Amino acid sequence: MVSLRLTRSARDVLAHVVRSGEVTRPMLCAELGLSRPTASAAVAELEGHDLIDEIDIRQGATGRSASVYALSPRSGHVLGLDAGSTAVRVVAARLDGSAIVERAEARVTPGRLSAWTESALACRLVAEAAEELGGAHGPLRAVRVATPTAVYPDGTTMEGADGWREFVARLETSLRAAGPVPVHLINNVNCSAWAEYTAGAAHDAETWVFLQVGVNLGGGIVHRGNMIAGANGVAGEISFLPYPWRAGAAYEPEALEERIGANGWLERVRRGWPDDDPPASTVELFAAAERGVLHARRVVRKHGAEIGRVAAVVAAVVDPDVIVLGGGIGQHPMIVDAVRSYLSQLPWPVRVAPTKLRASATALGAARLAAAEAMRELLGGA
Repeated sequence: MVSLRLTRSARDVLAHVVRSGEVTRPMLCAELGLSRPTASAAVAELEGHDLIDEIDIRQGATGRSASVYALSPRSGHVLGLDAGSTAVRVVAARLDGSAIVERAEARVTPGRLSAWTESALACRLVAEAAEELGGAHGPLRAVRVATPTAVYPDGTTMEGADGWREFVARLETSLRAAGPVPVHLINNVNCSAWAEYTAGAAHDAETWVFLQVGVNLGGGIVHRGNMIAGANGVAGEISFLPYPWRAGAAYEPEALEERIGANGWLERVRRGWPDDDPPASTVELFAAAERGVLHARRVVRKHGAEIGRVAAVVAAVVDPDVIVLGGGIGQHPMIVDAVRSYLSQLPWPVRVAPTKLRASATALGAARLAAAEAMRELLGGA
């Protein structure tokens, strides 16, 4: 995608419109310090590029009317793709990050993604989203693919780098009709963290952590409006915390994820179930606990305390205002209550909240990060 050669005043106005939603020329003069001719010229420039539209006329206090401008539907759109452990989900969004279209489908084989094997499903969902969008939302400007593994600064992944390159290549091929569009990989938990910060449970927090507990275990950190990825892109990879937690035990890479994640937990629960009809899934286990089945309640509370121990480590290292719990296990009310109880033992307050965006968080976060990327490109890297 080629950057538009917008004037400085037009770039400032576009950024302000995306932040504010609706503006008038008097507002632009007052809030950006522009002269009336400069504001008028910037508005005309952006209208000429189909970036903003006049949407209304507002009567002022002095009796004068003023045109109201907002982001144009034709200004362009972005895609966020969640290539998750259980489903593939696509969100198309405008340049302000607001979602337009969402498509999702369960994966044929849930579990750790083998990257390119799900690319056909992803490309089909993207094509369906494009068909629903039609041509009413302008050009496709950026694509972010959320992956269930860490992404290094060079764009490769901690595991299966070749497979993910193939995934991206196939997606870029399927998007070729839209023109050259940047497709970038990003860690899925970081996407969820960003979505909850911009539109969910952590919108008022200064420092916070998204703790995902599902098939996989991971964390995303946001501080003062910035995603903290770390020097190697692995900040929040809490599955690599040393485990087991007992004296003399040897470190086993990703053993904590095996302990806390859905598959390992369910396997242990089934082995220790007191009769011949153990739950077939964590959904069935939670349902039994909600019905009051004593053993189910006991194992859920115990697991919640173990997740609370992980959350306490995160709280001690990051010192967040809030920890948002997501994932199929983490967001369950019984787990949230258990984590709150565990963290209440700390000598400082840590708010614990379940995700507000649930299954849509990752794809929406990817779309919002893609929108920010597209805006940087439009603004010439400003």
